[in-house]
Amino acid sequence: MSFHLKLSAVCVAMTAGWFALPAVAEPMTNPPMLHFVQAQQGELEAFAAAYIKIVTIQQTMQQDLETSGVDDASGMQAEAQAAMVAAVEAEGLTVEQYNTIAHLMQTDEQVAAQIQGLIQEQLGG
Repeated sequence: MSFHLKLSAVCVAMTAGWFALPAVAEPMTNPPMLHFVQAQQGELEAFAAAYIKIVTIQQTMQQDLETSGVDDASGMQAEAQAAMVAAVEAEGLTVEQYNTIAHLMQTDEQVAAQIQGLIQEQLGG
């Protein structure tokens, strides 16, 4: 199965609630008040781009773990975590913004559908 098809399947599963949304592990000092948050279109586009990168990083890490063994797991996880933070920041978001939108996506079907459409669009499909 090609990467594009795998990621498309992830998007479908994600909106169906079968996939735990990848979140960047950084504690939120002040949990967002999501009922007051209205994500801007540009933030959603940046989130979608970061999400695609994070899924790719996670898939690569999983494949590397399967081939290299468990001895390297903690180092690989730390490296992957740093790469995920860098992916989020490269899209112009903070980790807190990314996690806020991720949570909003899990609780708001309209936002979830909008982000799924943006991911599909960015994947060229």
